[in-house]
Amino acid sequence: MAIILVHIEPLEERYSKQWLDDLKDKVDVILGSTEEQVIKDGEFLDVYDTNLFKLNQGIDIINYVRTHKLTKDDTIFFLDLWNPVVTMLGYVRDCMNLDFKIAGMLHAGTWDEWDFLSRSGMGRWAKGLEYSMIQVADKVIVATEFHKELIRKDIMEFTNIIVEDFPIFTDDIVLDKKNIVVFPHRLAPEKDVDYFWNVAKQYKKKYNDDTVFIESVGNCKSKQDYYNLLAESKVSFSSAKQETFGIAMLESLNLGCIPVVPNRLSYRETLPGYTYNNIEEAIEMVRDGIMNWKRPKKYTVNNFDNILKRLK
Repeated sequence: MAIILVHIEPLEERYSKQWLDDLKDKVDVILGSTEEQVIKDGEFLDVYDTNLFKLNQGIDIINYVRTHKLTKDDTIFFLDLWNPVVTMLGYVRDCMNLDFKIAGMLHAGTWDEWDFLSRSGMGRWAKGLEYSMIQVADKVIVATEFHKELIRKDIMEFTNIIVEDFPIFTDDIVLDKKNIVVFPHRLAPEKDVDYFWNVAKQYKKKYNDDTVFIESVGNCKSKQDYYNLLAESKVSFSSAKQETFGIAMLESLNLGCIPVVPNRLSYRETLPGYTYNNIEEAIEMVRDGIMNWKRPKKYTVNNFDNILKRLK
């Protein structure tokens, strides 16, 4: 069995470079540029660059399939199945009557009204493309039952979708904890940073202590700075309206933050016991985390072994 990896752009600011670093010695072939890329102006991605990356990657994939005799035991594995190259690959496989597997991980799509794709207006045409991407794949991996159900409700129920935890990588940093509440997300509408600052305002009005509320974006110049901030904070806070797994909150949990998350989305699965229902509960949970901090139990999945086993 060979695993041919089709990875995501290696971005230090995100998780994708860590994922590639973990997989490079566990897969047989890597297709696409492994040169580290840089996000401009703190964006989630560069729309032009990501499409150019995928187009060039597509050339590598089609040429690889044409020049190598793949078998039914070989899998072409996409770290992000939301990739138009998936349908091109399915086209080649069916037309040429080839016998290899296609698998991939799904992160987000227009089935989520708060996702960037939906907010960009792609929902009016992308549903058919998303249906095709999922149908082409032999195995589709999502991180939570919540995400699987979201797809079922918006598109249809697929029998090839598997729920499996995504990897979480954090350095083993030990720093003295301070009275800091950190917002670890990017500053995008679906993360709702305004709610965080409203909590901060109401908290300070009720408890006039030395607690500091801070956004990670703009205060961290590198991934290491980000990890250091999480390692010295007592509480991490989310008010997200869109979350299918929650890597930022799980990273902060593993670095010793008490997570405070809304009682919705994937958080009900990944962080049960840390959810709030309204702003009053959120304030009291923050206060308890600051005053009675105790290191929480880590989220244990920290590599790709569990997912690679699913590809067999």
